[in-house]
Amino acid sequence: MTALETKMAKYLELIKNVQDPSGFIGTEYCDSLLFSCLVGCVPGVIVDPQAAQDPVTKAWFRRPLNHPECLSCGGSDSTISRDMLLGLAWYCFVHQRSDICNEIIKYALLNFGVMGKGSLGATLISPELLALFAEVSYQTGGKNHRLLRMIPFLPSKTATGYQAHLQILHLMLLARLGKIHKQYGVICHNQFIRESLNPLFAYAAGFDKDARLTLEDDKLYPPDRLPWSTDRKDPWLPQRDYGVDWYGDKARPIRMHSGGDLLFVGSLLLDKF
Repeated sequence: MTALETKMAKYLELIKNVQDPSGFIGTEYCDSLLFSCLVGCVPGVIVDPQAAQDPVTKAWFRRPLNHPECLSCGGSDSTISRDMLLGLAWYCFVHQRSDICNEIIKYALLNFGVMGKGSLGATLISPELLALFAEVSYQTGGKNHRLLRMIPFLPSKTATGYQAHLQILHLMLLARLGKIHKQYGVICHNQFIRESLNPLFAYAAGFDKDARLTLEDDKLYPPDRLPWSTDRKDPWLPQRDYGVDWYGDKARPIRMHSGGDLLFVGSLLLDKF
């Protein structure tokens, strides 16, 4: 086994210690659905995303319903957001859940695109994201929302930080669906040049060796335990530009991260999806 494979095997064993009963990670934060769905794409990691869905209204939330709701408890300015749904789209593709895709589309059409309560800037599903769910639905045996599938994705050439992370995830999923964006190579390469330590950007741009080097960095991803906040502040490094979020945080209490970012990008590198 390579160093990366050995580390991934260890993290697969240990991640169970930081999952809630539904398999969600990071439930203390209000972006749990996004990262739980991404790590739920990894073979061997069990996640039930519908723990974050109201079974009656079919509305989706940032974390499972048995945790405090993020808008009402002051943890966020909305009950759901587009980035949470992007993670769900990845999960639906990998696990062939056209049923969830069709529920998302139906909910959006019935509610004029507003997917939850709170800030409209977060809850209003974009046409491009709706098109992505339509494409996943079609290619996983669900309904063919022909008109929605025709909506083009218009990526930004200047995205940074978490927005760059979301954009690359969107482009990568389109590529896996066989709809490679004409600017895919340029955007991924530019993001890698801008943030060469980001393992997701490195993988997307075709620089697998560079992606491995970051994932094999024992300071960021210890080989014998899950990362702590004292190793690096952010629990999901690919969503942050290099800076303070990549450094250890001396604040108390010390938090244990899930290591899900290593498992997700590592699985892409090893072609496990």
